[in-house]
Amino acid sequence: MAAYLLFLLIGMVQFAAFVFLKERNGGIRWFGHAAAGLLAGFFVALLPVRIPTQGFILPQLGLPLIGLLSGLMTGAADRVKLFQREILQFFITPGLGFLLAMLLASGVVLCLRPGGREVNARIDVLAIGLTCLLIGFMTIFGYSFPRRWFKRYLE
Repeated sequence: MAAYLLFLLIGMVQFAAFVFLKERNGGIRWFGHAAAGLLAGFFVALLPVRIPTQGFILPQLGLPLIGLLSGLMTGAADRVKLFQREILQFFITPGLGFLLAMLLASGVVLCLRPGGREVNARIDVLAIGLTCLLIGFMTIFGYSFPRRWFKRYLE
């Protein structure tokens, strides 16, 4: 279960990119979020840690994709200033985490079906959904928690 904390690392690297690129224009910041997520995902994929899943195997090469998707989403949310709006700041973390989880779960189910690995076995959509929900929330939380924590110093 401790391996899921590595997804916090992906979000924190995206936050570091946000801090270093906060004076740049929106397009460069958005690209910085995506690049930081991709690089952090590659770093996590290189570590000799297996992400515990039940009923399916999360490929190591999928981790950079998770970082890229979360970087694109946090960059887009930053670009339209969703984290600065009073009411939305409480719902943006679970909302983006759920969106990332839905994209990830859809990708996992699509990869398992035609891949031939799960043709005869029933795909457990609940286990995939809960695992992807945990991964999505941990990744987005890794970005949004330090952003809220250091808000007064950054804005």
